[in-house]
Amino acid sequence: MSSNPYQTPVAAPAPVGPDKPFPVMVKSDPRKLAKGQFTCQVTPQGVTLVKGKKQEFRVLVGDGAEYLGKNRFAVPVENGRLELTLSGYGRYYRRLARDVVNYLNGQGPMPVLDNYKIPWMLFLLVMLPLGIPIITLGGALPAMIGCGLVGANFAIVQNEDRSVAGRVGLCLLLTGVAYAGFVAILVVALTAGGM
Repeated sequence: MSSNPYQTPVAAPAPVGPDKPFPVMVKSDPRKLAKGQFTCQVTPQGVTLVKGKKQEFRVLVGDGAEYLGKNRFAVPVENGRLELTLSGYGRYYRRLARDVVNYLNGQGPMPVLDNYKIPWMLFLLVMLPLGIPIITLGGALPAMIGCGLVGANFAIVQNEDRSVAGRVGLCLLLTGVAYAGFVAILVVALTAGGM
């Protein structure tokens, strides 16, 4: 240890422990023993899938896993494999699925869930189309279009294959075209009503 009083002491790195659990959906189980939603817990030893108190599957690092594209991956279990899908809001689930597979195959570090959060500023872009039903004073069609665009923007924001600038631009373009269309319809309706 240095005796220099001006040197900032460096703390030892904290041990990596189990990370926050996240939901996974079992899409395929050849033995038909597992179905529905499970909680996935990543630990330094591997991955544990839990549903209630009765169903639990463990996959150790080195047991292998297979990335199936998008937010899907498969893990080996006794006499078969489970195909899993990650879903939810607020995270980059494609990258998380790839990183879990790399971790289980011994080709990457243990994924930490907080590293997959979508920045809050991108969520603002996702929500912009909700103003459409507000400026049109409601109605089924504006509400459906606004909600549909929220879903489309969310899919765009989650797709890390595009750059952040590309995702922002595409969301703004879609939302801008929708707003412009509704403003044009409102102007036409108001002008026609004044005649």
